[in-house]
Amino acid sequence: LEVRVLNESILIMPNVEAPSSDRWKTRFELVSKEKDKGNDLFKAGDYKNAFKQYEKSLKLLNAISIEEANEAFPQKQLLAVNLLNNLAFTCFKSEKFSESLEHCKEALRTDETNEKALYRLGLCYKQLGETDQAVDNFKRVLQLYPQNKDAQKALRDAGFADNVTNKFSGMLLKGSRSTSSANGAAEASSGGASVATRAIRENLEAMRLSMLSGATARPAPLVGIKNEGATCYLNSVVQIMFHLPVVRSLIYSVDTTGEPKTGKRSVVLALQTLLYRMEQTGSPGASALDLMRSFGWDEEDTVTQHDVAEMMSVLQEAVGDCLKDAGLPRRIDDIFYIPVCYIDRVEKPSTPKQGQWRKEQLSVTFPLNIDLDEHVGDLESALAAMKDRKDSIEGFNTSFDYEEWQRLLRVSHAQGDLARVEECLRKIREIEDGGNVGVGTHVVQRTTQYRHGPPVLTFRLQRIQFDFDSGSEYKVHSRFTFPTRLELGGLLTRATEGPHAAYAGQPTGYRLTAMVTHIGGSLGGHYVIYVRPHDSDQWYKFDDDRVSYVEEAEALEVNFGGGSAASPTTFRSAYLLIYLRVDKEGFHYGLVPPTPAPAHVVEALRARGDLEPVLPCSFRVALPDGM
Repeated sequence: LEVRVLNESILIMPNVEAPSSDRWKTRFELVSKEKDKGNDLFKAGDYKNAFKQYEKSLKLLNAISIEEANEAFPQKQLLAVNLLNNLAFTCFKSEKFSESLEHCKEALRTDETNEKALYRLGLCYKQLGETDQAVDNFKRVLQLYPQNKDAQKALRDAGFADNVTNKFSGMLLKGSRSTSSANGAAEASSGGASVATRAIRENLEAMRLSMLSGATARPAPLVGIKNEGATCYLNSVVQIMFHLPVVRSLIYSVDTTGEPKTGKRSVVLALQTLLYRMEQTGSPGASALDLMRSFGWDEEDTVTQHDVAEMMSVLQEAVGDCLKDAGLPRRIDDIFYIPVCYIDRVEKPSTPKQGQWRKEQLSVTFPLNIDLDEHVGDLESALAAMKDRKDSIEGFNTSFDYEEWQRLLRVSHAQGDLARVEECLRKIREIEDGGNVGVGTHVVQRTTQYRHGPPVLTFRLQRIQFDFDSGSEYKVHSRFTFPTRLELGGLLTRATEGPHAAYAGQPTGYRLTAMVTHIGGSLGGHYVIYVRPHDSDQWYKFDDDRVSYVEEAEALEVNFGGGSAASPTTFRSAYLLIYLRVDKEGFHYGLVPPTPAPAHVVEALRARGDLEPVLPCSFRVALPDGM
């Protein structure tokens, strides 16, 4: 599982509890050590591996939460900008000018007056043929740093007079500094302070207030999970599973006796143990180390961040496979997965036979992705645009299924596999009887229909996009709102026959119960989760092992995103939305109190001297019939 790491840019959040200064200092030392390795590789001309080292250093740096290194926030930002500049210069030396340009822009989002980022941005524009933008950047450098020899030369090379220094000599910002050549080797240290960094120091408290409307976070009695490096994604997923009693009960129902050492049963055993620890409200913070060890991870894996939605799928699959191996239904799939139907037709049929061809395929998906590049605005509008969505697929072989079964028939016959031959003949007859032999290769129109919603509905807001022109990723920072009460009926196309017809009368109302928040940009960042774990309107914020009360209005507003490039809310926005299905009366569908943890898990933890569990109150969740 290899997933991008997301950047933490210039966000400042309220400090809930005093962190350990030794912890962030140790991590800073590790970041600097990895950065120095990159500097050595850069000086040796090994730009490819230097880039990898700088990228690794940035990931390690982003694993340090802002609260954890609050007193060192300016140093953290300076180091982040230096690493981004190093990445930019390494790409530039490798003649990857578009990638270099994006790294310069990312550095300037944090420090908009950074001398090297501004100058190198101009160089990138020059190499890409954007002369006007290159000149504008060189002028900007000289407005801020009139003594910059490289910018002076660049402007002269672009046809400007030799007195460019005099032109900008009166525009030096108070407190700014001159610099040595910006075209030298990559930075070897994180020292120095720019105008923007001093502004961050001076406006620290103002930015805090802008994040949460001036509210002071109050510690809450629920149990958080310690961050073991860059494990905020895993902590968020476990909190989701813990606060869904039906999911916790399913996990507890898996038989993990016999001390499984490897495989998915060991993953579920570790998950059972962690969930039971979280039930003990007197604990200062649970640890997910045993769960990570069950994945076969080592220490280096703890500082590699993964995508929170993909990690959620990994744990769901482990639980589902264990249930299946025990001869039980994979009920966790019924809870989370969204049924979808794909209907294919020839887009522009030229014969009646082509017009009659139709293929219908039932599937499931998780989570439901919302592409913010297409649907910027609000969740309801996004879902309305997705109803019966039609896409064109070029070069689609409508006869593929029929031809594939015929090929398998020939292979099975040659191998003497009579059972397989019989299966192939049966499939071929089904296709022929259904009139779906196919009509060759055509442009096909695919209609996507969502038939009914699951009890737990998960949306992934796809803020990380890929720019094919520049060959790099970027984050969509635009404002995107979503309601606490959602009506899904506008998205659904009810089935009148087939396996989905039984759900035609199912409720379509949902209530927002959790938000996984991404703090950062496209290169790195941090996850926190907001949870409403019962029928009241009280929300809780889980930032790893720091848990606090938060008002609903505050929780929503900081997750909508938007704002200017200089605003901290730009870099903070919801990534996953978790909704629970309800009916008009409220949460009376499928009330499932959490079942006790397995006895062998309880006894093992009691033997270590753990406290007796005190279960938090549960909330009700809409479940499929019979669950």
